[in-house]
Amino acid sequence: MFTETITINVPEHLRNIQVPKKRVDYIRVIMLELSRILFHLLWCKPFMADIGGQTPFF
Repeated sequence: MFTETITINVPEHLRNIQVPKKRVDYIRVIMLELSRILFHLLWCKPFMADIGGQTPFF
């Protein structure tokens, strides 16, 4: 789920790239949380469609 973090952290550590720590941490947390919400929504939509398709009111 957090492959974005691995994708960014590995090149930084391998090349010894220095980044402004505090600002980068804020941006990464925001992006990871948005990614987490997106994955939940992508899972929830087909699940809700399946449940809605099986109700007698459909």
